[in-house]
Amino acid sequence: MRLSITPSLMFTLCAALALSPGRAWGQADNASGIMERAAPSSVGVSPIGTWVWKCCRGAHSGTFTIQSQDSEGRFSGRFGNGPSDGQTPIHGRIRGNRIEFTRSSPAWNGGKQQWSADLQVRSGRLSTVNGRWSGYSHAPSVDDFEASLTRPEGPGATLSPMLGTWRWECCRGAHSGTFTIQELLADGSLRGIFGNGPADGASPFEGTYRRGALSFTRHVTVNGRAFTQQWSARVINDSNGLPTTADGQWSGFAATPGNNDFRARKLAQ
Repeated sequence: MRLSITPSLMFTLCAALALSPGRAWGQADNASGIMERAAPSSVGVSPIGTWVWKCCRGAHSGTFTIQSQDSEGRFSGRFGNGPSDGQTPIHGRIRGNRIEFTRSSPAWNGGKQQWSADLQVRSGRLSTVNGRWSGYSHAPSVDDFEASLTRPEGPGATLSPMLGTWRWECCRGAHSGTFTIQELLADGSLRGIFGNGPADGASPFEGTYRRGALSFTRHVTVNGRAFTQQWSARVINDSNGLPTTADGQWSGFAATPGNNDFRARKLAQ
């Protein structure tokens, strides 16, 4: 069945594919507020190793070590030897980009603490954001915490430079926006999401990155109907050592002959 592009459908399509002007390709990007997110459980980025932590507006700090993690994201480990650590054991789980664990100690007479945070990759380091803790010895308004992985030890400890936010441009410069590669498995499969701008539509994608070739399928919904686009390109490093695409092309929904070019480059952290 041929899809008829009515005026109302074309208007919705413009919102999905975009007519918003983006920053010129050669201009510098202000990436100070850009956060790379990785989902370090079943997605190939390991949290195993020693973390440095602090909490309670900086009143307490120390280290903890995640010693092992299973295929479902469940992990175990132990806090360090410092005064705020007490060699207390921890057990938890990572789901997507969320880490949660329970800390306990025989000295607490059965008391426990619950710690949770979002995970991000920034400046090449796995760390937490929006961290909170509760439970034993908790005091209101001083329940903040943050931590960063300083000595990775597990598989996937070297984070892929492909993870994070990219700026894209297509269709001879008519459309532009961002997309974020959120997960990258050891076998090269990946998933992510286009940004929230008019050209992006918060549309999800999944694909692969293997042998220097990036390929993914983007899912677009228009008027309640599902469509797909196929995007592919070679990946090389630019003069600053950041991944950038070459020979990029896309096809599928809304593609027109001679207007299917695209390029993208990874934003600096």
